[in-house]
Order: sequence, then C-alpha cells, then structure tokens
Amino acid sequence: MQVEVLEQQQRLFEKETPDTIRAAESLALTYHSQGKLKEAEKMLVEVLEQRQRLFGKDNPDAIRAAANLAVTYHSQGKWKEAEEMEVEVLEQWQKLFGKDRESYTSVVRSQATENYSIPTA
Repeated sequence: MQVEVLEQQQRLFEKETPDTIRAAESLALTYHSQGKLKEAEKMLVEVLEQRQRLFGKDNPDAIRAAANLAVTYHSQGKWKEAEEMEVEVLEQWQKLFGKDRESYTSVVRSQATENYSIPTA
C-alpha cells in the first residue's frame, strides 16, 4: 500500500515535495522494520539528499533523516558509517538547539543506548 501511495504521489506531484519525501521516508522505515535494509538504505539516502537540498543541512527534518540513515547503517553492521552519521547528527542537533535543550539530551541518550547495544559477532 505504501509503495502505491508513493508511486501515485510521484506521478501526480513533483518528486521533491514535502509530502512525497515523507511518503518515501515512511516506506523506507517500513522496509527497515521488515529487514529489507538495502532497500531502506537506498531510500533513506535519497530522502536525506532531498531534504538537505530543499531545506538545508541544519533543518530538523533533514537531521531526523540522517538519524534514520544512521540507524539503518547500524542495523547492517556498517559501524563506521553509522558512527560518522551519528556524530554529524549530534553536532547538527546541538548547533540548532544547543546542549541544554531536552531534545538534544534525548538524541544523545538514544544514540548512547544504541551504541552500547552493538552486537559483538
């Protein structure tokens, strides 16, 4: 169903409208939850590039897209890419909101929890 929604939005509207990008992100997150990590990664890279191009690198939606991509890298065992993306996300979030913001603390806590759950296989 999400694939159909995305395809219809891309046919009816421009490919880079906020709604179309949101639909692509939603589908990518569904792919991730289904274990289709390569498909999720490909779509999340596109979502990140589109959001950064349209709204700038420091836009909260672009930062969230980068965080989603970092989680996907992590899930694939791409530790270096995940770490680089997570550091970038934290730096952008801090730049945008400052260290004292509750949302920044939430991101740091989330990333720290995720980092400590890395399997050692």
